[in-house]
Amino acid sequence: MTGRFGALSAELLALEHVIDALYLQNLIAARATYIADAYSDYERLLDEAGDRLLFVLDRIEVVHRGIQLAHRDIPLLEERLAEARWVVSVAEIHAVADAEFARRGRRDPTPTQWEALRQCESSGNYLVNTGNGYYGAYQFDQATWESVGGSGRPHWAEPVVQDARARLLFARRGWQPWPICGRHLR
Repeated sequence: MTGRFGALSAELLALEHVIDALYLQNLIAARATYIADAYSDYERLLDEAGDRLLFVLDRIEVVHRGIQLAHRDIPLLEERLAEARWVVSVAEIHAVADAEFARRGRRDPTPTQWEALRQCESSGNYLVNTGNGYYGAYQFDQATWESVGGSGRPHWAEPVVQDARARLLFARRGWQPWPICGRHLR
């Protein structure tokens, strides 16, 4: 392009590029301001949320630890509760026997006498099942065992339970349930 039109055209093209450049510069500046403001808002919200989030996470951790401890402790506590109930049930047998001793005016045999009875009846074997309908250290028959509150087979019961039920039986009936070995209780 030559001449005046060519020079004007070049100026217009240059001006158009300048306008485009200015537009783009303003657009970039506006976007940069928007991004800076958004980033500033993000940082502020993150700081605010961070404090709340840290508090919530801390509470979650405390609750989670409590749940873990509870889960760990529940079986142990259930076991202790079962043991306590078992001890109470044995103590109740002895309490009933004590009341029977007092009511009937009987004396409680000594530990040595009980040992002699067990030795005579079963050689002291709490687990014995002789096959003749008599079970355990005191050779209970099933009906007698149940009459003193026993359940299941007598020889399946713990030794302290067999001892307590034998004591209750003696408190109620004396040495008679053991016609031969009962002499050790006189």
